[in-house]
Parts: sequence; C-alpha cells; structure tokens
Amino acid sequence: MNIGIIGSGGREHSLCFKLKESKLVKKIFCFPGNAGTETIAENINLDITDFEKIHKTCEQKKIELIIVGPEKPLVDGIVEYFKNTKIKIFGPDKISSQLEGSKTFTKKLCKKYKIPTSNFEIFNEEELALNYLSSIQYPIVVKADGLAAGKGVYICKNQDDAKTAVKEIFGGRFGKADCVLIEEFLNGEEMSYFIISDGETHKFFQTAQDHKRVGENDTGKNTGGMGAYSPSRLYTNDLDKKINEKIIQPTLNGITIEAQAERTFFDNPITKFPKWLITGESYKEIRAQTSGPLVNADQSRDALILNINGVKHRIPFYMCSSQSASKCLKPLKRYYQKGDILASAKVITGDQIIVNKLIYNFRSPRRGDISVFDTKNIKYDDVRKDTFYIKRMVGLPNENIKIENNKIIANGIIANEKFNFINYNYAGKLSDSNTSIDLLDNQYLMLGDNTQPGMSLDGRFFGGVPREDFRGPAEFVYWPFREHWGLIR
Repeated sequence: MNIGIIGSGGREHSLCFKLKESKLVKKIFCFPGNAGTETIAENINLDITDFEKIHKTCEQKKIELIIVGPEKPLVDGIVEYFKNTKIKIFGPDKISSQLEGSKTFTKKLCKKYKIPTSNFEIFNEEELALNYLSSIQYPIVVKADGLAAGKGVYICKNQDDAKTAVKEIFGGRFGKADCVLIEEFLNGEEMSYFIISDGETHKFFQTAQDHKRVGENDTGKNTGGMGAYSPSRLYTNDLDKKINEKIIQPTLNGITIEAQAERTFFDNPITKFPKWLITGESYKEIRAQTSGPLVNADQSRDALILNINGVKHRIPFYMCSSQSASKCLKPLKRYYQKGDILASAKVITGDQIIVNKLIYNFRSPRRGDISVFDTKNIKYDDVRKDTFYIKRMVGLPNENIKIENNKIIANGIIANEKFNFINYNYAGKLSDSNTSIDLLDNQYLMLGDNTQPGMSLDGRFFGGVPREDFRGPAEFVYWPFREHWGLIR
C-alpha cells in the first residue's frame, strides 16, 4: 500500500520511520515533509490546507491511506473532505479536533460533561477581561483561543503580567483573537496520556513527559514542548484507573454527543428548533445522578435499570428502538461519576392528536376504536397517574377475552377481523392461551397496536378501563409532520 503523511515536523518523521518498517507499506509520500522524511519517503511540496490538490496528488500517486499529523488541516475539516472520497484517512473529525483547536471548546466540554478541570472564565471583549483581572487571586493562566503552536499560554504572577497577556492576545500576536481564556493556575507536574479511539472504545498508547518552559528550572514562557521521555515516571495503575474513569470515558461520551448534535444540517444547533417543529425529532440523554459503583443492571418490562450506588436509573427501551443499542447505551463501567452519560439517542416526540370528545355522548365505544382514556382509576404500579393513554379498543363489556394464535378471542369468537393486521402477543394477565380477562358491565379492554414485549403497557397488564374514563376516539394526527400524520385508523 502507498501511504501519504501530511505534515512537516518531527512527528511526521517518526511516523515515516516506523511505517517504513512494515511489509504492508510499498511507498510513503510526505506533504510537504522535511529533510528527515526525505531520506525515507518522497516529499511533495503541497499546501496542507489545499484539500483538493492533496486529493488529486493522492489519486496520481495511487495513495490508499492518508495519516494527518498537524492540527490545522484537522480543524479545517480534512477528515470530512476525504470521507467523501475513496481514499481512507486516519485522524479525528472536525468536532473532535476542537479539543486541540479551541481551548474554550475544551473547557466548555469539561464543564458540561463533568470532566475535572481548573476554574475558568471566557471573555470575548478585551475590556471585560481586563476588568476581571482585578477581582481574582494570582498566579493565573491566560490563554489565546485557537491554534497557537503551543505558545499561546501565559502564566501570570500578578495583575500587570495578566494585563500584558490579555492585550497581546487581543492585539493579534497569535492571529485574530475572538476570545481569551482566563483560568486558575494549577501547580504540579504534567503528564501526557495517549490513546487512540474510534469514538466509543479506545486503546492506551503509553504516557510521556515533556518540558514546557523555555528556561532552566521551569522558567520563562511556555513552548510547544522541548524534549520528552516515555513512559512518564508519574504513571501508576491507580492513576490510570482515575484517568480512564474521570477523563477519557467522559470526554469520549461528550465528543460523541457533540458530534451527533452536529451531524446533519437539521441537527445544527441553529436549526434544531425547525427540525423539532417539523418532524418532532429531538435529542435525549440520561446521565448518572450520583457518583459511585455500578451495583447491578436489571431489566424491567420496558426498560434497563442501572443501580448506581443505590440510585436506580431507568433507560427505556424505546430510546434504542430506532438505532443500535451500541450507539444508544454507552458501555457499562464499574464506576460512574455524577453527570456521566448512560444513554443518548434521537427520539421522536409523541404525536399530537385531535380527539372527538362528543361522539361517545351519542354512541357507545366500538371495538376497533383508537380511544383516549384517563388513567386515574387504573390500579397498576407502572401506570402513570393523572395522565391520558391512547390504545385500541379490543374488548367490550361482559366479554371474556383471550389471545390465541395472535388473535383476539371474545366469548370464543375471533373479534379482531376488521383489524387483523395486528398480531397480539402474550403478556401479563394474557400470558398464554389458557389465561383470560373477564370484563365487567362497564369495562373495555384496551391494547396497543405494538404489543411486542416491552413496547406497550396496556390492558394485558392492568385489565379493563371503566366507561366513564374515556374521552373519545382519536381522529387526526396534526403534529409532527411524519409518517403518522393524517387520519388515524
């Protein structure tokens, strides 16, 4: 295979050096490369931000895989560009690259998903940032947002140093600055922890320690890191566990959710409301309400129940009905932090319907009616009180109701010939062909059209519904504008 390496630094030389050892690699090309890569690869002088030209060159050189080193093309969306081509590319997508490309993005992500980080404030105006400096304790750290080659960081011992940093950042020292990050100073040694991830799972790629400050004894301004050794002497098994539980997994969860929220045009934050308005599609996530170990995971009729440190978290099955469980339910962990995402999914808001509240004043409810009824008189633990359910009427007063061969049997006769497209399943009080429900003279049996186990809490569990609790048959779905819109049958 021919491989293309994008970049011109020491990391690209290291990549070339190791890839050259593989028997699977036929030839390596570097865009643009350096003097070191020239000895083991073919350097091609290209602008790494010109994706179209890189693509054409890859086609000409029959390059099958691209590996991206620098942050700039990743932040600019090179991965998304090549996903629409036949050439494979290795690197994080545009959203994930913001972890490196935007310090404010990373800090906001940490805050949103409860990832440990220093206290911080973000300012979009120089004057506001300068005024803030008089109200805090020192030392502090002032950072330029965006890519700054690892040099946009100031450790300020006093207010004068901080003012200078803010003015230099907003003055354009590191390019155009839309905002500045001011955060708490944390004293201690630094260790880098490397992983490779597909967004859900990850592999550990060892640790490293480098030297950030330009002068001896950690003095002077920060650099991009000069000199490094691996593994770090700070690494321990206990620390590894903490890093995975408190940093790695929450970060991957957060990035996944942020990426899903941006995946399509309609999922863009600016257009989320129109999307919801038209289709009723929204996003739902369930988070850990407490920190602690996972005690057990049980399954109820319609949900997975996670017991985290004695607190039960209910993840309804419907969340995963429209997508694979692996994307909805996050990998179970031995220990959770409060705020960890347990499950996330796009869900469809319930249909808004027009109900005919008059017609039952002139006629009795009929078999096959899709009717709305009050739950106030239903005595069943899983039924929410003081709300309304909508189900299909399958049993009438004084009937004995059974299920046989997926059919409703009323007083020994098949009763659902007009709606026999529905296959009724055993559950609850109708657990098999030998069980039945006897309705009183004012009761009706209501079943859901989707009677698969776990999908419908209906009369198979709570029995008959009193006549006085009915509001009327549902006539029309007026929102959202999806496949269910229109007359109800």
